Amino acid sequence: MTDKRTYQVPDFLVRDLNAGQAFTAKEEQELQAIFSSAESYGYPSSGTDAQWQVLRSRIETPMKVVKSPSRNRQFAMFRWAAAAVIVLTIGIGIFQFSKDSTANFTQIYKTGDQKQLVKLPDGTLINLNTYTELEVKTMNDEDRVVALKQGEAFFNVVHNKLPFSVETSKGKVRVTGTEFNIRNRQELPFTVFLKAGKVEFSSGNARVNMTPGQCLQQKGKNFEVSTVEAPTQCSWLDNKLVFNSQPLADIVKELEFTYKVKFIYDQKLASEKYNLVCDNRLSAKQVAELLAKVTGSTVTIE
Repeated sequence: MTDKRTYQVPDFLVRDLNAGQAFTAKEEQELQAIFSSAESYGYPSSGTDAQWQVLRSRIETPMKVVKSPSRNRQFAMFRWAAAAVIVLTIGIGIFQFSKDSTANFTQIYKTGDQKQLVKLPDGTLINLNTYTELEVKTMNDEDRVVALKQGEAFFNVVHNKLPFSVETSKGKVRVTGTEFNIRNRQELPFTVFLKAGKVEFSSGNARVNMTPGQCLQQKGKNFEVSTVEAPTQCSWLDNKLVFNSQPLADIVKELEFTYKVKFIYDQKLASEKYNLVCDNRLSAKQVAELLAKVTGSTVTIE
C-alpha cells in the first residue's frame, strides 16, 4: 500500500508475519478496508504508535516454531493483529474524549520581545502583545476564566452558552462572545477597548456596560468611557503605533515603554496634542527623528 493513511501497516508486521512476501491484490484490499474503517475515529492523542510498539513487543517475544504456518494462516494472524490494535485504539480514544470533555484546562502564557497567538480549547483566539503574561484559570464545561496578569491582549471570544471572564488587577471584563482589547501595564494607563459585541466591566461595586467603539480608561482612581477609533487601540496587531490627538507626554511614555529607551524632548510641549503613526520596525533613533519632524523640535534618545 503506497498511500499515506492515518493507520499505517507497520513494516515489522509485513516483514515478520508475511515472511517478506508481497500481499496479493485481494489481501491488500482487505487490509486497506480494515484500516480505512478506523480512520473516521481520528483520535490524534490516542497513542496509536505506542500501541503498535506494545503489540510488536508481544509478537517479537522469543518463541519456538516447529513448522512455519501456511501463507493463509500468516495472513489471518495479521488480520487478527490489525483488528486488535484498531479496537484498542478506538477504546482509548473514546476514553480520552470522554475524559477531556470534563477536564479543566489551565495554562500560563508569557511573552518576551515577540508577540504570540494563543488558541484556547473552546476556539477563542488571543493575541498576546510583547511582555505579556496570561493565565488560563478555568476552561471546562462550566466556566471560562482567564487572568491578564500584565501586558496587553486582543481577545476574539467564541460565543457559546458559557460566559468568558478576563480578570485584571483593575477589574473584571465579562462577555459571552466578542472582540476586545485590554491593556494592563503598570507603566501605561489601563484601558479596555470594545471592537465588537458587548462587554461588562466591573471594579468593586462599579459596573460599566460598553458598546462597540467605546474605550474605558483609568483616570486616577476612576474610569472614563469615550468613543475612539479602533486603529489607535489595536494598531499593535499590525505592528504599528497610532496616536490620534494625544498629549506629547503620553506619546513619549508609550514610545519609551516600547523601545526601552528614554526620549529627551522639550518639556514645554508635553501637553500639546499630536497625531503620529510609526512602524514598530523603525529603530528608536528613527522614531526620535520622526517625532522631531512632527513636533518641529529637537528629540533625542539616551
